[in-house]
Amino acid sequence: MQNKIIKTWVTSAIASVLICVGYQNCSGFVALGESSDLASLGLREGSEAPAKLTCTAPMNGTSEKTMRRLTKGELMNSLGDLFGNAIISRSDVQSALQIIPDQTMPAGSFSKYDNSVQDVQGLLEVSQKLVDATFANASDMNTVIGGCASDQVVCRTSLVEKFALRVWRRPLTNEEKADVTSLASSIGGVEGLKYAMLRILISPNFHQHIEIGEENVTDSQRLKLTQYEIASRLSFRLTGTLPDQTLLAEAAAGRLGNLPAIDVQAKRLLQTPSARKFWRAFFDRWLDGQRILDPSQTVADEIGISANGLKSETREEMLRFTDYIVFDKKGNFEDLFTDTTIFPFTDRLAKLFNTKKSDVGVQSNEGFGGVILRPGKLASGGNYTAPITRGVYIQKFILCATLPSPSPDIV
Repeated sequence: MQNKIIKTWVTSAIASVLICVGYQNCSGFVALGESSDLASLGLREGSEAPAKLTCTAPMNGTSEKTMRRLTKGELMNSLGDLFGNAIISRSDVQSALQIIPDQTMPAGSFSKYDNSVQDVQGLLEVSQKLVDATFANASDMNTVIGGCASDQVVCRTSLVEKFALRVWRRPLTNEEKADVTSLASSIGGVEGLKYAMLRILISPNFHQHIEIGEENVTDSQRLKLTQYEIASRLSFRLTGTLPDQTLLAEAAAGRLGNLPAIDVQAKRLLQTPSARKFWRAFFDRWLDGQRILDPSQTVADEIGISANGLKSETREEMLRFTDYIVFDKKGNFEDLFTDTTIFPFTDRLAKLFNTKKSDVGVQSNEGFGGVILRPGKLASGGNYTAPITRGVYIQKFILCATLPSPSPDIV
């Protein structure tokens, strides 16, 4: 019976995502009337889709897809915030996370991710591991759910009022609360709570960014986000994870409807450790940190250092520079390309920069500066440079320019 319940949930979740993602290329959605035939979309009554949706091409207000899945990084950050580091770092959880595919991003793009349907089966396996680990310890159960103890009624209430609010980034409707509560009650005991938590985690309301907007908006040309959608977009854009309790409280109070209020929350979020971690990962991805190479040993011999493993030091130096520009100097885009602060925190880096070793930033006197003129971006791994290839790389991957193919006449 329980396996049948899980199969029904997964089928419903996959159907919902397929339907919604089918309309993902439009900038807005409009819900059809109540008389619309859900069966025509292959969706059962009471399923996870917010409404039967149709695409309206002229509807503007956001340049993003109105529904797109969380990146794997966003998913992992969110699960870490929900369950804590001790649970998320368990070997069985980490192994299950490998089932979920990474998300690809085209060259020269910040946000055009592959939006193929999330591996729901992989998410289900991860969720089962997390739920089992949570309910294996009374203290973890109480912490994760948000106040539970041993009272089943209190636990069910906390699950829909506190845990689900964080997971779905909005309050549940009365119908959604009844659905989750009924499931927990019908199975009963701890098992009922575990299935109810699974029910919440595998929903598209968790693993998708959904922006349906407010109802009864008079301006039909724009999609006006709800307070909770604003909170979710703000948090994921600045910290790469779920809105915190403060941001959810601001949304509940309706205080995110103007730019000054949003500015206050944005500046607060940027002071959090999550923001620093998120933006470091952003710059590492943008600047292709994983593709940084050790320099040729022939070139390294000219400087008098070993090339082996130097790529990890130059990669870290580059990221310390971006950390400094964004969070310490609070610089701008121009500073990213012109600031001459360097971070020679190892003997080899000090030799490269022709300066003394230092654990803090110092000024370069050798022309090093910005994100382009750094050892991490200058090392090619070969004995010779390729100016044209390097120029194309900077234009396409760093500056996100679109370059046409060269004219055949040149050849």
